[in-house]
Amino acid sequence: MESKVARHLKLRHPVMGLCRSGDPLPGTKSVTGRVSLKGGFGCSMFLVAHAFREKRAESFSADTVRCPGAAAGFGLGRPGFGFPGGFMGSARLLSCGNSRFEDGRASLEELRAEGASREVLRELGDGEGFKRDPETVMASFSTLPRLPESPFEILRPLSETDSPPEVALMLADCTQLSAVAVLANYSRKDMDGVCMPFSAGCMSVAIFPLAECASESPRAVVGLTDISARVAMRRLLGRDLLSFAVPWRLFSEMEAVADESFLTRPAWLSIAQPGRPGRGTMLVVKLFNFWF
Repeated sequence: MESKVARHLKLRHPVMGLCRSGDPLPGTKSVTGRVSLKGGFGCSMFLVAHAFREKRAESFSADTVRCPGAAAGFGLGRPGFGFPGGFMGSARLLSCGNSRFEDGRASLEELRAEGASREVLRELGDGEGFKRDPETVMASFSTLPRLPESPFEILRPLSETDSPPEVALMLADCTQLSAVAVLANYSRKDMDGVCMPFSAGCMSVAIFPLAECASESPRAVVGLTDISARVAMRRLLGRDLLSFAVPWRLFSEMEAVADESFLTRPAWLSIAQPGRPGRGTMLVVKLFNFWF
């Protein structure tokens, strides 16, 4: 299907559909074999970025994602699975690092003996500083959505899907993001149509929006606020995009009202089309000044 929302927003990249599957999509190109931290970091969001840029389908499994943590982020495994030092090792990576702890230093020495790169040892040793301490990370892990593990997840352009996916995924700049955030709330009787949880990049495009699919009032999820993921993706997608993942039921509602909404009104058109006079916006400003 072609997206009305994408047409109005003039998105740089296609809307992609994400769904869980028991089998990989035939003909998809994906990395084979788990990428070990012993050789070097490989954020799985690089694969997502490549799928967007090349406008192609991609299949993910616990054995093909480039990062042990991504198995949990995509709903393909549990947190800490396959990570050096296990669950606690990943908690220390996200906070103060492993070098402060005796068992953490032992784990680093094992990796060094096995040929781990200096980058890996530095990251694991010093930590990323995204959370105060490992205990805070562990507590936050306990709040993650719990989904049945799926053998595969498939990401492909919405225009190539034969049946509705579970999640529609967009990449938007700040102006486009403001529009989809407003549109996600267009038909709601509350103001809670969008959330932005602290999460890894893979979590924000997979387990969080997939969990929202089961809600009576599903919310869209803003993502790619993960600093590490942004580093991995910037060569392919640049520095100015965030993800916007929408449960399919909500996305269908957004598609249905796009043509009647603010997307056809002067205020939006004045910022969506540089150089267009902003008469609608000026009218709003004049009315505001008149009333207040």
